[in-house]
Amino acid sequence: MHRSVYQAVVNSLNRIAGISQGELPKPENLRWIPLKPWEGEIGDVVAVDGSRHRISKTSHILFALCGLAILFSRDGNRDLGLAHVDVLDRGVFNRKSVDDVLSRWMDLAEVKSVLKLNPPEGSLILLDGSFVGKLINPQPTPKWFAGNLLPEEEEILHALEDELRSRGIYDAIDENLKFEDFSFFNLYEAQKDVVFLKENPRLERYMFLVLTLYHELMQSLKELVRDAKRKGWKLVFVSKDSTTADYIKEWGVKGVFSDQVMFSVFTGESGYAPPMVLDIPEEKYALPEGYASLRETKVYQTFVRFSPLYPLAFKVEFVEVDEDEIYDILPKIASLSPEGYPIPLEMAHREVTITHTDMELISEMVLRREVDVRGYLR
Repeated sequence: MHRSVYQAVVNSLNRIAGISQGELPKPENLRWIPLKPWEGEIGDVVAVDGSRHRISKTSHILFALCGLAILFSRDGNRDLGLAHVDVLDRGVFNRKSVDDVLSRWMDLAEVKSVLKLNPPEGSLILLDGSFVGKLINPQPTPKWFAGNLLPEEEEILHALEDELRSRGIYDAIDENLKFEDFSFFNLYEAQKDVVFLKENPRLERYMFLVLTLYHELMQSLKELVRDAKRKGWKLVFVSKDSTTADYIKEWGVKGVFSDQVMFSVFTGESGYAPPMVLDIPEEKYALPEGYASLRETKVYQTFVRFSPLYPLAFKVEFVEVDEDEIYDILPKIASLSPEGYPIPLEMAHREVTITHTDMELISEMVLRREVDVRGYLR
């Protein structure tokens, strides 16, 4: 760092200390249920996490992603990872949309790793992140592309989804959903020379890619929910970082802006907030036609401090789990979280993480002819 940054740190010490030590108004009606010790058997547990990383090269964005599901069982542990390494043309998508593409692809890898692992009936399945967060990510549009599109280009790209349906592309994805790792990508590879934008076929190919990716992700979420109902899986999503304020609004709390902040600051013992139904209203989250049934998924949310040793309360979502089951599942997860975070999820995270060093190795293997645009500064 430049010395001016150190000076800025010194100048900020008292100001930031005053802010961080200032007292938030404690809610009068905050309700917190103590966690009881779990004394029964744990049973089969699955931990699911994903990772993605990218490097900007001379003319491409090189990326790697992976979704991993690990089954912890008395009969022996096993895992299944779904990974993909590829390139995107630099300058096609705007910067945020590149992250959107890769995050959706990683989400798909996570969900399909569970489906292909096919855990035993009744398994407790812990997934990193938010189920609702995966649902409400908007469908790709031509605005994902960088630069200004011609009106006729934008019109063709908007019409592409209808073309994909009429050509049976979405049906083919659905048919191969459980047999192929990434059905959408196999179809993209097979169909990418069939284009309508003669002047700019690359745009159409990329629109094909992101629309079919979105479709397979949403269909895989449907399949995950169906399998959970059919096989008695207990789907539990654990979010480390949440900005929702549903409890604050429900309880009329003033002066605090995040449920996670409220429960982290004003609770010290292990426990959880009273479970609350998490609605996915159409007026707030408009899912495209064909995926609207996902809005009917039964989801409960709560905030949980699994151990008094950990300073944060995590947001936890229960998908297709009855409310009375939640009170048994939470102590079971707490027994797997002696330091505050579920050990199975921590193990999955360590196993799946793709580092920058990993990306440099991948780059040397698959794209040596191009240089890292920031490599000179490292």
